[in-house]
Amino acid sequence: MDDDRLMVGSSATWPWTCYILADAPSLEAVAAVCNVVREAEVDGARLWRYLRIEARVGRPLFFGNA
Repeated sequence: MDDDRLMVGSSATWPWTCYILADAPSLEAVAAVCNVVREAEVDGARLWRYLRIEARVGRPLFFGNA
């Protein structure tokens, strides 16, 4: 997906969205981060019941490269 290039501005309505653009070393690393949310518990409740994480894997980032 090209959300980093094609989306600008804040969300007008709920639910709000937060993007984290990151260079990941592998697909397995991305899956491991998602699995943290899947398995973590807070006061006996699974964290995924209260937040959502969605990973999109695509082309390398085009900015911030030295």
